[in-house]
Amino acid sequence: VVLGQSFAEGSKVSDEHAWPVRLAEAANLTVCNLGMSGYAPAHYLASLEEHGLSRSPRVVLCMLYEGNDFRGGKPRKSQDIPPFSKRLKTYMKQSPVLNATDQLFIRAFGSIGAERRIPGIEMLEWLPLSIPEGPNAKHYAFAPKQLLQSRLTADQFHDSTRWQSVAQTLTEMSQSCDDVGATLIIVFAPTKAHVTLPLAQHRLSADKVHAFASLRHDDLPPAGEFLTQTLASLSARETVVQRWCASNNVPFISTTAPLRDRAAAGTQVYYTYDQHWTPTGHEVVSQAIRPLLRQFSAQAN
Repeated sequence: VVLGQSFAEGSKVSDEHAWPVRLAEAANLTVCNLGMSGYAPAHYLASLEEHGLSRSPRVVLCMLYEGNDFRGGKPRKSQDIPPFSKRLKTYMKQSPVLNATDQLFIRAFGSIGAERRIPGIEMLEWLPLSIPEGPNAKHYAFAPKQLLQSRLTADQFHDSTRWQSVAQTLTEMSQSCDDVGATLIIVFAPTKAHVTLPLAQHRLSADKVHAFASLRHDDLPPAGEFLTQTLASLSARETVVQRWCASNNVPFISTTAPLRDRAAAGTQVYYTYDQHWTPTGHEVVSQAIRPLLRQFSAQAN
């Protein structure tokens, strides 16, 4: 059974490219994918208990995405009904009529002023990142929030309500798996900034990175300090999750290094202007998970 959000569901790729499907094919497994875009850890637990455990899984793969799964506040249970205003906003955002209208306006008016110089554009000139350097580079852009979430050290994040809420949910999830003899495995999905920034850190302008982050938050330390702090704390969330897994005897799989290695080699693992993985990125994740599953299969046999 697979739990997670859009990265587990396979957002922006065809069904056959999503990593749970690739994993099922490569490892000859039956996989029930309960991942759903917009889900949060509380939804993972609810879907596991309502739909996953009844399938008597041997392994439960829970994918944690550091971009959205630690947003703070206790997320809604899957059975809770959001307020009408939020549901209306979601329906409007997903409306094919509105999306078609947006595209029509872009095609009709998008070229107007396209060559005009925009004041302050310098803060965006370092994006998208070109990785690796040279003619075979692939390109990666991300939102300021992916920089801002890296301001906390591992200890600060561990003590935050953002993590404590998730840790409580994971504890309940682990107990539910133990009750039916299933093995819970945590799969960590990093943000695009987490994967790509270290590959281009020697080319980063502290002033431009600082100005870019200031688009979202204006109470930041000086430019040099902010960049140093950001780079030093990129792995803080992953470190805390990994420590929790080690303390609770829950297997942990990181996809950060495999994705970074493939990006460094010139493979497009995330889309340029979307936060999600490309088909190749999904294949990298599938390959990162397979060794541990083979280990469990060998032990079972």
